[in-house]
Amino acid sequence: MKKELFLFIFVIFFISVISALDIQINENVSLGENVLMKVSGNFLENIQKSDISFNRQQPIAKNWVSTSFVNYDVKKIGEDFYVYVMVDLNKIPGNYSIQIKGVQYMKGVEVSSETIIGNFSVLNKKADFSLIPGIIKTDSNFYVKIQNLQESNINLSVTDNQTTEYLFKSGETKNLYFNLGNGTRTINFESENQIYNLIAENPLLIIEDGETNITINDSDENTTILVDENITERDNNTILDENKSENNNTQNETKDAEDILIVDNETGEVKTCAELGGSVCNSEKPICEGEKQTSDGAECCLGKCVEKKSNNSKKVVGWVLIGIIVLIFLWFFLKKYKGTKKKGINLEKESKGKVLPPLPPPKHP
Repeated sequence: MKKELFLFIFVIFFISVISALDIQINENVSLGENVLMKVSGNFLENIQKSDISFNRQQPIAKNWVSTSFVNYDVKKIGEDFYVYVMVDLNKIPGNYSIQIKGVQYMKGVEVSSETIIGNFSVLNKKADFSLIPGIIKTDSNFYVKIQNLQESNINLSVTDNQTTEYLFKSGETKNLYFNLGNGTRTINFESENQIYNLIAENPLLIIEDGETNITINDSDENTTILVDENITERDNNTILDENKSENNNTQNETKDAEDILIVDNETGEVKTCAELGGSVCNSEKPICEGEKQTSDGAECCLGKCVEKKSNNSKKVVGWVLIGIIVLIFLWFFLKKYKGTKKKGINLEKESKGKVLPPLPPPKHP
């Protein structure tokens, strides 16, 4: 009886240990591609970005050393956690690992905070395209930035109930805009040599390079979308393409430093304005002093936002003119005063060379 009880407890414990966490990860990625890692389990606390670190295996010594990635994040969608990492183009091909440390989760009947590890390999080839960000969880409209990393054109298929084809020229970057829908869905991005499934909460509508003013008016069956004063009726599965409007800055005015994505054309790395230490100048301090970057019409100030300097040039000119006039008047009065001043008479000088008239004879009484 004791033996059977011990065997039963061992089996239950073994099953609970191996099923404590379920880790899914795309194990082979190319340079510029995203690693997507899904972690499922009974977590007692949320995984934070600060809990994530990275290691690289040295090819000869086979030991693991610490490394870093620029673009990565973690989001909880439903009961699962998703970690995405964009592999930088300058990364050394080889074996890497994502490590989640210090997070408590249930391992059977015990609380565990053992390090969670997901291993992946970076191949010595360049991906067709990069996609940032690699996870979406938002309660507002959003967009993803996609860049062709190849030296030739690529065709990209985007599937969200319907499939839309996009042509990307070599090095070209485009924004695909999404509006909110209901629930969570997976959007598929596929080129000839690459597939990426974007886990996004509430996407509904795709608009290519849509810097236009979009007003959504939901109804039970149809949604009216106002784009550049043209009204289009559609159902929930319609995908629209619109040209970029350079004159409408409604969306740009509401962007903050975390919404502006800056792409390094040499490395292909994408960072937000906030990650670069930048800010968006507001109406109180609209002038950017120092370096600035512009993305999709929005300006990221990498220097310092300052108040608009008042134009004092007219005041300066006025005071200069007043000063000149005062000097002219002073010069005029001084010259006039000197010209009318009586000169002293030198009798000796006046008498030289002149014959004086004789004195009258004295009068006798």
